[in-house]
Amino acid sequence: MAVAGATVVRPKVTVYFNQDIYDWLNEKAEREVRSVANLVEYLVTKAKEEEISQKKNK
Repeated sequence: MAVAGATVVRPKVTVYFNQDIYDWLNEKAEREVRSVANLVEYLVTKAKEEEISQKKNK
C-alpha cells in the first residue's frame, strides 16, 4: 500500500453484480452498519484467509 503524505492510496476495482446479489449485499451492509464496499472487502479478505488456511491443512 503506497502512502502519499498522510493519505493512504489503495488499489481500486469496479465490480458489476446482478441486482439480487447487490440487494443482498446492500441489506447485509445496512444490518452491519457498514458500506457495501467495506462489506465486499471484508468478504473477499475472509475468503482469501479461508483458502490459505485450507491449503495449509492439506
